[in-house]
Amino acid sequence: LLEDAGRKDEASRLKARAEAIRSKPASSPAEAWAAAMMTASKASREVRYGDAVEGFRKALELAAPFGEEDERAIRTLVQLALALRNKPDFPQAEATARKAVSLSEAALGPTALEVADALNALAVILDDTDRADEAEDPYQRALAIRMKGLGQDHIYVAVSLGNLAGIFRQQQKYAEAEKLFQEAL
Repeated sequence: LLEDAGRKDEASRLKARAEAIRSKPASSPAEAWAAAMMTASKASREVRYGDAVEGFRKALELAAPFGEEDERAIRTLVQLALALRNKPDFPQAEATARKAVSLSEAALGPTALEVADALNALAVILDDTDRADEAEDPYQRALAIRMKGLGQDHIYVAVSLGNLAGIFRQQQKYAEAEKLFQEAL
């Protein structure tokens, strides 16, 4: 952005500073995990899904000392499942998402927002593999959790409403789909 605005010196200084920060070794396991997550997320945003999968796998290894029921490990599993979906490796993505759902429910309880994220990831993967009937329940559960935890006007609730409406549309339940699409607005 700075380069586009003709401020090349300032852009160069910021790039150098960012590189110095990135190259600094992590001082704790939590910092190492966070750095791996940022790198993997960047790869995913840049549509480098193979690199994203490897990065999330590395982050998962770095989260191991925290325990597999730690929120960081669960968050990493959700992101890994979505990266595997994008790669695409649907069988592995589904297995990873199911593990994230199971671990998040056990560790955080069935109504935690992290459970909704894991359920939503699972539902997206099921939907992508033409299993709309199986995707409906996780989408319903994710919506209920997000409604309760975030309120009707939150963007994640709107996303959940839209996802579930899409399932209803595929199932030719047009009245239900229209109602949810309207709520999402």
